[in-house]
Amino acid sequence: MTLFENGFALAVLSTGVFSLIFAGFAYRKRAEPGGSPLAIFNIAITIALFAYGVDILSTDRTVQLLSFGIWFPLQAVVGVTWLYIALEYAGIKRFATRRTAGVLCLEPILVTVLVIVPSTRPLLVDLPATGTEGSLFFTSATGGPLLVIHYVFLNVTLLAGTVLLLRLIFQSNYLYRLQAVAVAIAAVAPWSALAIQALGLSPALQALGASPQEDPSAIAFAVSGIALTAGLYRFNTLNPVPVAREAVVEEMGDGVVVLTTDGAVSNCNPAARELLAPGTDKDELLGTHIAELLPDWEPPDGVATERSEWQQLSITVEGAERFLEVQVSPLRDRFDRLVGQFVVVRDVTEQTRREQNLARYKTIFESVTDRVFVLDADDRFVVVNDRFAEFLGADAVDLEGTQFATMLTSDQPLPTDAAPTTVERQLETADGEQLPCEIRLAPISFEGVEAGTVGILRDISRRRQIESSLKETTERLETIVEASPLAIIATDVDGSVEVWNQAATEMFGWSSAEVRGSFLPVVSGEAETRLRSLADQVADGERITGEEMTLDCKDGSVIEASFSLAPLSDESGTVQGIVGIVTDITDQKEQQRRLERQNERLDKFASLLSHDLRSPLQVASSRLELLAADVDGDPDHLERSQAALGRMETLIDDALALAREGDDIGETRPFVLADVAERAWEMVETPASNLVVDDRSDPIEGDPTRVVELFENLFRNAIEHGRDSQDEPLEIRVERLEDGFAVEDDGVGIDESVADQLFETGYTTNPKGTGFGLAIVERIANAHGWTARATTGTDGGARFEFRS
Repeated sequence: MTLFENGFALAVLSTGVFSLIFAGFAYRKRAEPGGSPLAIFNIAITIALFAYGVDILSTDRTVQLLSFGIWFPLQAVVGVTWLYIALEYAGIKRFATRRTAGVLCLEPILVTVLVIVPSTRPLLVDLPATGTEGSLFFTSATGGPLLVIHYVFLNVTLLAGTVLLLRLIFQSNYLYRLQAVAVAIAAVAPWSALAIQALGLSPALQALGASPQEDPSAIAFAVSGIALTAGLYRFNTLNPVPVAREAVVEEMGDGVVVLTTDGAVSNCNPAARELLAPGTDKDELLGTHIAELLPDWEPPDGVATERSEWQQLSITVEGAERFLEVQVSPLRDRFDRLVGQFVVVRDVTEQTRREQNLARYKTIFESVTDRVFVLDADDRFVVVNDRFAEFLGADAVDLEGTQFATMLTSDQPLPTDAAPTTVERQLETADGEQLPCEIRLAPISFEGVEAGTVGILRDISRRRQIESSLKETTERLETIVEASPLAIIATDVDGSVEVWNQAATEMFGWSSAEVRGSFLPVVSGEAETRLRSLADQVADGERITGEEMTLDCKDGSVIEASFSLAPLSDESGTVQGIVGIVTDITDQKEQQRRLERQNERLDKFASLLSHDLRSPLQVASSRLELLAADVDGDPDHLERSQAALGRMETLIDDALALAREGDDIGETRPFVLADVAERAWEMVETPASNLVVDDRSDPIEGDPTRVVELFENLFRNAIEHGRDSQDEPLEIRVERLEDGFAVEDDGVGIDESVADQLFETGYTTNPKGTGFGLAIVERIANAHGWTARATTGTDGGARFEFRS
């Protein structure tokens, strides 16, 4: 039977090819723990598979006998190396020794001798005298008395190795997932051959061309070797239990991040997640590179080989700056190999903030000399240094054996916590002086038993004085800032408000509690962009004065403000914040605009006086000269002169009205629209005209006198411009709107091309008009806060709408 006709032989030889490949991988990793026996295991099973395949395919007894002489002793080698691999893989060093290896090798040596020597072979197995179809051993051999012992030995080693591997899977809580799969496959695979035969699955093998007696255990062992080799080659270690578990448990007080050799997170405790990524699940952080969590940290090149010094840095978490201390230490497995590193992260934000605040107020805390002492379990002095003794005014030898409590001025004892702690107590010196002290305590233990305490004592008298002085100075400055009539605002360099005095609250509407800690609320849009640009200049040390900007208030209104900015620096000159002083110049700006409008009106009046009045004056003068020269006294000259002088009088009256009234209005009060409109109608000559007034009585708020003037000019404009002839009838209607009123006529209407020019001073379509009437109307409307709009009425006439 050829190779391709016997599917089982093909499967055996194909498995041998794969086993050979993984034997090469295992050989490359032979220096790793467990690597050497795994390489031997794979080489032995590879050779055994090829020999077993030849035994199945050949019918020549000599070839089959040679193949059997190779694969049968290697079967014992596979069993021995299987157990030895399990011992090293599970980390049982006391049995994974050369002596154990030597004892286990006795059985393969004995089997080899029995197989090779023809006279002793029957003790193990009696083979047929001729070649057979299928394996020479499994088809026709008869077992000898030692074969049972051989199989007992193989099954014992197989069972022992399997138990060790399975125990490793179930007892290792932190076993890597893929490694656990590899170990499970390796442990279960050898028993699959027994399951196939015990469950009556031999017909499945016969379908592949195997005889009923063929044994698939060689393939099963090959699968185990491939699985274990994959674990070794893929994960670069035969120790699948992470070695950082104990370190993480011991460092639970601080944040701990366990890194792989390439800087990726492989584990972290809850404290680390709270510090670096609040609200993030552990699984989300796994695989994240440490540079994403600590951008400013400078880790050591490669894997740290020894514990580093503490490094301080800052990060931004949820929009807030946080200060951390970071220390990195190497991680070694039980074979003393560097397998990663763990990073201890400590939150020192509060301490750093306190130091920054003290520096901001230019406070220097003088350092004091440390005094060291050691207490026994009963708080008696065991040893003190000279500085501690000098501080108390006593001799170091005399203090030994004395209770620490005798030095305290109160009956408050030292804490008995098992963890390091810092307390403040008041001590009395030998001359009766009482001094406040800071005492840092840490427990001392020997072989797990608490044996005493080591302490460091510092005199904080000077610090207490400085704190008191600083508190007094700070309170004084805060009082000055709060009492200032100017708005004073201080922020950090990012624009977060830190100081907001009462004047700022009165100016903008926000209280100090509402804005403190948030970005400055008084700017938005382009104003925010401009202010950030100015803040960048101040952060570089510049001072800015006299800047003007429109700022927002809480109620939605805006004010025009003038402000100055200056940097707040610490003792080193580093800018830590910005202080601004703001002045409300809204009234000043409004007065300036009034003056500008007044000057603009004066310019227009000057233009009118120099241009519009000059023309009728010239007409009057020329006509009077003609009248004087005309001996007959032509009355037309006199009429023309009188008309020109009347024109001048009208221009002067309108100009004075525009100049005198301007945009001002008097006291406002509610009035009925119909009453005001009828009063204005009585003041205007209205030939062939009729007034229709809306009879709605809901009042309008305004200055009735100025509104009468508004109506007079509208009525006069309609009568003069709303019809082609003074004899044509004209109806003028006054209509009450929801948010204002309208005046409409049924005349010739408004040319849309000039609608936008109607309210301009001096614009008129009547050669006899002054162009002041509608300009006065618009100014009166603007003074009331109304908008004036000219449009076409329902009958095609002119319509003027006024809305609040």
